[in-house]
Amino acid sequence: IVNEPTAAVLTYEPHSTRNEKLLVYDLGGGTFDVSIVQTEMDVVEVLASRGDTHLGGDDFDQLLLDHVCNAFETEHGIDLRQIPTARSRLLQSVEAAKIRLSSEPFATVAEEFIADKNGAPLNLNIEIDRSDYEAMIASLLAKTIECVDVALSDAKLSAVQLDRVILVGGSSRTPLVRRLLIEQLGHEPLVSVDPDLCVSMGAAVQGGLISGDQVRQVLVDITPRTLGIACLEGPPEISGKLIFSPIIHRNSPLPASRSEVYCTARRGQAAARIDVYQGEHEDIRFNQEIGSFNLENLDTQAHEGSEILVRFDMNHDGILNVTAIERATGNERRLTINNALSRFDSSDRGQAKSRLSEIFDDNALGELVVAADETLETNSAASTPLLAEAGSLLDKARELLKEAAAEDAEEMRMLIEQLEHAALVGDRESVDDVRHKLEDILFYLEDA
Repeated sequence: IVNEPTAAVLTYEPHSTRNEKLLVYDLGGGTFDVSIVQTEMDVVEVLASRGDTHLGGDDFDQLLLDHVCNAFETEHGIDLRQIPTARSRLLQSVEAAKIRLSSEPFATVAEEFIADKNGAPLNLNIEIDRSDYEAMIASLLAKTIECVDVALSDAKLSAVQLDRVILVGGSSRTPLVRRLLIEQLGHEPLVSVDPDLCVSMGAAVQGGLISGDQVRQVLVDITPRTLGIACLEGPPEISGKLIFSPIIHRNSPLPASRSEVYCTARRGQAAARIDVYQGEHEDIRFNQEIGSFNLENLDTQAHEGSEILVRFDMNHDGILNVTAIERATGNERRLTINNALSRFDSSDRGQAKSRLSEIFDDNALGELVVAADETLETNSAASTPLLAEAGSLLDKARELLKEAAAEDAEEMRMLIEQLEHAALVGDRESVDDVRHKLEDILFYLEDA
C-alpha cells in the first residue's frame, strides 16, 4: 500500500538523489488533502498533512446547481431541486460545465423539457462565466489555503523552503487554484502529469520499483513556453501599453486547449488584430511573436464593443491552431502555426535584438540575443550586470544539461530560464534565490 502524496511524488521523482521538499495539493471530488513531503536518496517521507474530508469538486457542483436552480426558479417559479429526475440531469450538466470552465471562459448549462408548467414544457439554458464560478467557490478554496498554511507550520517550513508544488485531483485544474497557490507560495504548480492520473501512475512506479524494474521518470509532452496574445493593459484612453496575456501556460501537458475572452478597445471597431506570442514576460518586447492575423467585419453596432473569444489548440507535434470568434455574430477567423515551439531562426534572432534595443541603450544591450527555446545568450559581459554575474553559472549549467538525466534536465531548464529572466530584468532577490537552487543541482551532478 502506498499513500497518495508519496505516489504523486514518485510520478515526478522515482529516483531522488537530493534533498527536496514538496507540497502536494490534492483536491478531489469529495475530499481535500495537502501534504508536505521530503525526498532524499530514494526515501519519501511525509512531514505533515492537513485536509478537509468534506470539501471537494462535489461541493463546487452543488454551488453551480444552486446557481442554476435559483435562476430557473426566479424566472418560472419552479425549484428543480425538488424534482428528482430534473435534479439528477442537472447535476450531470453542471459537472460538465465545471470541467469546461477549467479551459473555457464560459460554459452553458442547457436541458430541454426539464420541467413543465400548466402543461407546457420548459427548457433551461443558462450561461455561466468563469469569473462568476470562481466567485462562487472562492470561500471554499480559501479553506484549502488555510490548510496549506497549517501544514507548512506543522512541518516547520516556510513557503520559500519548498522546492516544488504538485497538483493532484481533477478539481485542482480550476485556474483559480493555480493563481491562489502562486500568490500564496510563490511557486508555479507542476501540472505536466494529468492530475487525475498522477496518483495511479505513482502507484505503478512504486510497483515497478518493488519488482526491481528499471523505472524512469514519467515523461509527457508539455509546452516548454507560455503561449498567448498581445492586449492592451487598460482602456486606450488610460493606457495604450501592450502586455502579454497568457492562454496556454508553460508546462501544460499536450494536447492542450484553452480559451480566453477579450473585448475590442473601442465601440464601433470594425477589425481586431490578433498577435500571437510565446514567452514568460508581461512585456511583449521580451517575448517572441510567432504569428498574427486580423478578425474583420466585426459588429460595429455593438453597444460596448465586441467580445472576442480566442482559442488556442496545440497538438503533440507542436502545431498551434488559433481561432478568434466574435461571440455575438459567430464571425470566425483561424490561423495555423506549424512548429510553434521550434527554435528561432537567424531572422527571428535579429528581430528579437531589434525589440530589445528599444528597451536598452547600446551599452546596456551589448550582444544580448534572445533564443526561443529557453536561452538568453550573451557574447559580452556588458549586457546587464546581473546577467554577466550569472554568466559562468549559466555556462556550466548548459554544459552539464547535455548529460543530465531526464528527471534533472527538466528542472535545470526551468531554473536556467528563471535565472536568465531575473537577471535580465534586474531582479536581484530572484537571481540569488534561483542561483542557489541551480548551484545545489550542479553540485550533486558534479559529485555523482
